[in-house]
Amino acid sequence: MDDFIRRLVENLKGIFGNNLFCVLLLGSVQKEDTTPFSDIDLVAVIKEFDLDKIADVRQLLRQSEVLVDLSFICWDEIPKDPNLFTIGTHGCYQLGLILNKAKCLSGRNILLDLRMPSEENIRQSLVQKIIQYTWWARRMFVESNRERSLESNYQINSRLIKMIRGLLYLSDRFDIHSRAEETINQFIEKYSDILLKEEVLVITGLVDKFSIGRNSANMSEEYFLSRISVINKINKEATKLFYVL
Repeated sequence: MDDFIRRLVENLKGIFGNNLFCVLLLGSVQKEDTTPFSDIDLVAVIKEFDLDKIADVRQLLRQSEVLVDLSFICWDEIPKDPNLFTIGTHGCYQLGLILNKAKCLSGRNILLDLRMPSEENIRQSLVQKIIQYTWWARRMFVESNRERSLESNYQINSRLIKMIRGLLYLSDRFDIHSRAEETINQFIEKYSDILLKEEVLVITGLVDKFSIGRNSANMSEEYFLSRISVINKINKEATKLFYVL
């Protein structure tokens, strides 16, 4: 994977030239905490959006057999107020907690030159992300008469881990960059009083390398219900923390 990433970064430099400020590596690959289903999370910071060059990147990625999640941040579109920063549906916590700790693969992480958002706004954006993920999961549950794909089934597990990280940060300022296994253990220890036994088993299965593949292919109603139940409990705890503090 390292060789693939190096080749991809060189291709991005060749396509964008001086329009490219930096390429940042995020997620499980950065943490060296990958699973067989992990993709490569990259963010490229460019001076301005160039559709022709983006189209070249699109063609490059479509020919790849490796899953790559590549996002672009356009320098000329970044708001002056860091509390208003967004990347996709992610709020300013991405700037304050994620992007500033990303591994820089090319250039210099120019985002470090920006003012950081306030702690209050970071917390608020984390709660909003948890609420959005909860809404997404609930909608999937209500629309369960539609066929659920293996990809969306795995996505539930991936987002569930992100929700747990967010809740632990809100409650204890837990290191959001911790490995998944450490995150899950901390969550179970802290919230054991609200988790059912079967929910604990579901949560530990999210990071058990021998169970990840089997769980991602588990389309049963029981497994679905257990995860939705945990998601709702996380949402309740997060909103309660935010509105109380």
